[in-house]
Amino acid sequence: MVVNMKDYIVKVLKEKASIPGKQETWVSSMLSDKQRYTIFLKLRRDETSRSIAGHIQKAWGILPDSTIHSISQGVTKFKKRIAHLLLDHQPESIDPESLDDFPLGKFEGAESLERIAKYHQDRIIRMMEDEKSTGVLYPHLNRDIQALSQLYRALTKQKEWELVHENADPVKRRRLERKKQKLDDAFGHLMREVGDPTKLIKAIDMAIELAEERAIPYDEYIANKKKAKVLCDSKNCSGIIGADGRCDECQKVYQA
Repeated sequence: MVVNMKDYIVKVLKEKASIPGKQETWVSSMLSDKQRYTIFLKLRRDETSRSIAGHIQKAWGILPDSTIHSISQGVTKFKKRIAHLLLDHQPESIDPESLDDFPLGKFEGAESLERIAKYHQDRIIRMMEDEKSTGVLYPHLNRDIQALSQLYRALTKQKEWELVHENADPVKRRRLERKKQKLDDAFGHLMREVGDPTKLIKAIDMAIELAEERAIPYDEYIANKKKAKVLCDSKNCSGIIGADGRCDECQKVYQA
């Protein structure tokens, strides 16, 4: 049986939120599984208990009448009970609120730099707005801004390199080859489904002939639009009758 790591952590956090044989804590009774997991991620980022306490009170509206000091004490006690989950980690700079939504698996090669930079830019803007609304500062925000600046510099250098070397990027070349192979496979599958390719060719020819028969030159269409004054009276048609007496939608011809 495969156990998802996040589900396991959420389960342990719920168990450690309360102390067996003692009065239930606010961490257990007032917080949801998602909120406890968010606190866990903030602790992994080495945020202080006081900073987390301010977020709990101002952003979540929990314990509004309590002091930041008393809430931070509760966070510190909770941190001690889950210390085994916080061991052997590196401080993370990804916003815990959006960590699970970060599409790491979708990024590939140098072309992904632009998408990653956009993601981090939006995240930093959200964090700055959060600081302004709650008054609680993110301890690593300056580091995140510096990292974003370095990422944009790398992106600029990458674009300059691509302009000079065009398709010399091996990653991009392999990606184009995979796209070409995918299109070839899709076309091959279509042709196998059709069976006799001559049927498909005849159907395409018939569609082109029909389109040519009903087509109106663009200049004529615009002129009809400008001069038209009468609406078509055909059922389920909202077209207008042009100067040549023809409806621009159903092609019905009206005699003068």
